[in-house]
Amino acid sequence: MSTALRILLLIGAIVMLLFVVKSIRKSRIQMKDALVWMLIALLIAIFGIFPSVPMWIAGILGIDSAANMVFLIFIAILLLCIFLWHSVFPCLRTSARH
Repeated sequence: MSTALRILLLIGAIVMLLFVVKSIRKSRIQMKDALVWMLIALLIAIFGIFPSVPMWIAGILGIDSAANMVFLIFIAILLLCIFLWHSVFPCLRTSARH
């Protein structure tokens, strides 16, 4: 994994944590959602600090590049978050109508 990607991951993790903490203070985000985003930021930081972790996972799954593995993991996490949020929104719409 290149040094530029590692630095980008660390900067992204720090920015994400700051944004989540700011959102918690202004009551824009619920605590359970904040914990999910904090765990994602922690995972980003781990990948930036220990590049051998995504390389090891990439090797197990047969992916050639650790950078591709990092992108694959985060795309999967974001898709999961979108799916979970869309499963909550219909309930909110139903309760708002009644």
